[in-house]
Amino acid sequence: MRYIGFHLSIAGGVHHAFDDMRELSINSFQIFLKSSNRWHDKPYPKEVIDHFREEWRANPEVKIFAHSAYLINPATEDSQIRSKSLDALADELSRAEKLGIPWIVLHPGSHKGNGLDAGIQKAADLIDKAMEKSHSTTGILLETTSGQGNTIGKTFEDLSRVIEESRNPARLGICLDTCHVFTAGYDFTTPGGLEMMLSEFEKSIGLEKLKLIHCNDSKYDVGTNKDRHEHIGKGKIGVNGLRLLLNHKKVDKIPVIMETPKDGDDKFISDHANLKRLNALIS
Repeated sequence: MRYIGFHLSIAGGVHHAFDDMRELSINSFQIFLKSSNRWHDKPYPKEVIDHFREEWRANPEVKIFAHSAYLINPATEDSQIRSKSLDALADELSRAEKLGIPWIVLHPGSHKGNGLDAGIQKAADLIDKAMEKSHSTTGILLETTSGQGNTIGKTFEDLSRVIEESRNPARLGICLDTCHVFTAGYDFTTPGGLEMMLSEFEKSIGLEKLKLIHCNDSKYDVGTNKDRHEHIGKGKIGVNGLRLLLNHKKVDKIPVIMETPKDGDDKFISDHANLKRLNALIS
């Protein structure tokens, strides 16, 4: 069985994501653990945690991932942002532990012009400190990035070095975002290009570290370093490129989460359309 789903809203409480899951008839989803654009949020009431866990026990086949808040920047040298990022990431690891979610997707951050080497060391150090502070067993999936600005994660080597610098490498994995790797310069839209990309991933990181695929088409072309998601098959990657990747024997068991645009007043219209197109791509 292939695990396929969407990033879902937590409006009204994290447990409400299960309602959307049923509406979409999916077997996997990703959520934020609190507001994605706030440093702090009130703790979960016990009844929310209990409700979430009860829903999951009633649907044990479902795979659930969390995504960290966008404000968190592990690679920064700014002491104030660094302190806030540490507290926020530790809090999210603790929240995931309470809900039973095994992985949090994390953007590796931006070094803000202080240099890639320094940024990688800073990112690994903050991740380690957040893990220790939270006393959580939840793991972190470093997400590939498009290479915009001074972000870390444009290359697989960047992410490999973060893992190598960490004191907790076994608790780190990778989330591969199709839009991001494409605009970062990995053209996997041909059989040869896909083999080259997977070979580089295997050599730099190891495919056993790939735990999740964010499947998104791209509004921009390969190598543009721009992060703008598009509907499945409607962007520059296209149907054939996504089909090649999703059906490759090396990744055809990896869970897939879509973070595609939401169009119109009915949030499910575009999701249903994207799900139909994605399912048609998978042999």
